[in-house]
Amino acid sequence: MPTLQDAIAAAAAGLAAVAGRQVTVVRGAESCTPTAVKGRSEFQIDSETGTQIEHSDADFLIAAADYDFGSGPLKPARGDRISEVVGMLTFQYEVMAPGNGQPFQFRDADRTQLRIHCKLISES
Repeated sequence: MPTLQDAIAAAAAGLAAVAGRQVTVVRGAESCTPTAVKGRSEFQIDSETGTQIEHSDADFLIAAADYDFGSGPLKPARGDRISEVVGMLTFQYEVMAPGNGQPFQFRDADRTQLRIHCKLISES
C-alpha cells in the first residue's frame, strides 16, 4: 500500500514533468542541470523598525538528489547561481533569502524536495 511520502513523491514528479524546465546550477567551477519548477515565496521579517513582508524574485523546486555537482547531492548555498532560459532570454538568479534566513527549505519530511529562494541578478 502506498504511503503519504509515496504520494508526495509522485505528485512532485508529476509537477516536474508538466511544469518543469531544465536549469543550470553553478557553484564555483562546478555545474549541474536539474529539472526545476519555478515559484515564489513571501517572507515576514521582523526588524527594529517593524515587520516587513518581502518576497523572493523566484523559488526553484528541485529534487534534492538532482542538486549534485558530481560527488553526491549537496544543500543549496548562498551564492550558487541558477540560470533559466526562456525563449531567447537567459535569466540568472543568485541563491539567497531575505535577512539572515536559510536560502532553502526541504519541502517534505523525507527531505527529497528542495525549495530554493533566489534573487534575479541579470537578464540577457
